[in-house]
Amino acid sequence: MEILVKIIARDPIMDLSNEVKYFCIGSLTKLMDIFPNLVNGLVNAGLCKGLTKSMEGSLGQIEISEACILAFEMISKENPAAVLRSGAIAIIL
Repeated sequence: MEILVKIIARDPIMDLSNEVKYFCIGSLTKLMDIFPNLVNGLVNAGLCKGLTKSMEGSLGQIEISEACILAFEMISKENPAAVLRSGAIAIIL
């Protein structure tokens, strides 16, 4: 799962990488839904920072932004302080 977090956090190189990010975010969201105890481990791996960076870089792509918002919703159920520290609220608004 740390590899998925690293893929989300890296800068987009080509158009394909945005699709890969979208599927990585979706996969992690499903895992957090099934196994809520994984949230803290993913936050420690840098998921919130990576999601925030992805949202900043994909303002024109609604699919990635919606996937990030859904992931932040899952994170906020278990670790709301991490969402506040990442600065995601300002980007979402």
